[in-house]
Amino acid sequence: MLAINDGQLIIKKRQILKDINVRFEEGKVYNLVGANGSGKTMLLKTLAGLVRLSEGNLVYNERILKREFLPNCGIIIEKHQFIDHLTGLE
Repeated sequence: MLAINDGQLIIKKRQILKDINVRFEEGKVYNLVGANGSGKTMLLKTLAGLVRLSEGNLVYNERILKREFLPNCGIIIEKHQFIDHLTGLE
């Protein structure tokens, strides 16, 4: 389980994410949809630990993640590659 509890992200005095409470369960597939500039990429970067929340907690398996967790994280974004023979779950 990966979650953000009471998350807020402020960058250069601009609120990017506000009142974020989200939980992702292992083995499930999720779809993140929103308009351009709505914060989707920043949410993904926050979930990967690449951007630190201004307020709230990033939680993995009921454990609040700290900075030392980051070397074990990675994310690839902004790259549109589809594998036709696999499902989203695969």
